Amino acid sequence: MKQRNARERESITCLVTEVGKFTDTMTLEDWEYYNDRLRYTLGRLTSLDDEVHKLLDDSEYDADLHKCEEYMESAKCAVLRTLRHRGRHLVTSTTNVTLTDACKTVAMVAPIAPSAMIKLSLIKVKPFSGDIDMGALLRAV
Repeated sequence: MKQRNARERESITCLVTEVGKFTDTMTLEDWEYYNDRLRYTLGRLTSLDDEVHKLLDDSEYDADLHKCEEYMESAKCAVLRTLRHRGRHLVTSTTNVTLTDACKTVAMVAPIAPSAMIKLSLIKVKPFSGDIDMGALLRAV
């Protein structure tokens, strides 16, 4: 279990290092990918740390808890950085869209073919009169 924990901590270190190398020219997909990976790995690390901490004695527990907090803090900072950059990327990408671009996009959508439509039968439902027992009749329809 300690080996799995060490592997997750190593993954956190690699992901945090990669996010630290990112620039503003990175694509939105890259930011989202690393954000998802960091969150997933952070969740796994948290659950593994909880399992490992149950097995440690008091002296090892304090040292491992401090180390665990360092990894979690660096991972959370990297997640926050990815969120901030993703937000900036979304803001800059939406400021470049004009109303004419949106109209062209909407006009390019193909209409639904009549053969793809499904006709449903008409059900006549009486207005609710306040009688709760009538609700059972409606469920049968």
